[in-house]
Amino acid sequence: MERKRRAPLTQLIDGIRRSPFLKPSIVREALKYRPRDGDIVLVTYPKGGSHWMQRIIQLLLDRGDGASTYSDFVRRTPVLEYHGAAVVDDMPPPRFFRTHVELLRYNFNDKAKYVYVARNPWDTCVSLYHYTRRLPKHQFEDGAFDDFFDGFVTGELGFGEYFDHVLHGYARKDDPNVFFMTYEDLKADPPGMILKLAYFLGEEYGKMLEGSEEMFQKVLVKSSFGFMSRVL
Repeated sequence: MERKRRAPLTQLIDGIRRSPFLKPSIVREALKYRPRDGDIVLVTYPKGGSHWMQRIIQLLLDRGDGASTYSDFVRRTPVLEYHGAAVVDDMPPPRFFRTHVELLRYNFNDKAKYVYVARNPWDTCVSLYHYTRRLPKHQFEDGAFDDFFDGFVTGELGFGEYFDHVLHGYARKDDPNVFFMTYEDLKADPPGMILKLAYFLGEEYGKMLEGSEEMFQKVLVKSSFGFMSRVL
């Protein structure tokens, strides 16, 4: 007899599987949300490098003055579908927020700036599997990886289909207001990728790094995994 496949707990919102942590009304707001001119929007699939890139962008915008606690780290960059549009709307410019919703597909604004980070599917899946098992609300603490992998491939984990998500980001890679990069490229060459990102965010940020080796090193050190694990 074939074993019934298990899956992490999700909820249906308008016929689409979503994370059990999200409120339906806020998800609907997020799907309709159009970033304002000048906004900086970080778009990723879960466990695709969200926190690392969030940290880097915060350091650039705040000129090396990064958050010293996790609560401040989250406060500075709200998650659209979790915190809600009202929280984002109350932010002073330049507004920097992030999302796992495909905002490169919905309500695109060519006067906002989008940063999309893609990570290879295997590492994304493995990382998301361990993360999901740690959260009791998913009811998957003892779930098998084979079951999780099936849900990842078919898009049944509450975040949509991974490949569809990345393809919509990749389709915009040549747009002048989109910075598409991979987690692997960032890991291989942090200085080079961070400098490119800085110039994308604004010439002033690129010149800030090139004009001060001390500032550049501060951003590199404070965005390193070792430093982040101690502070965040």
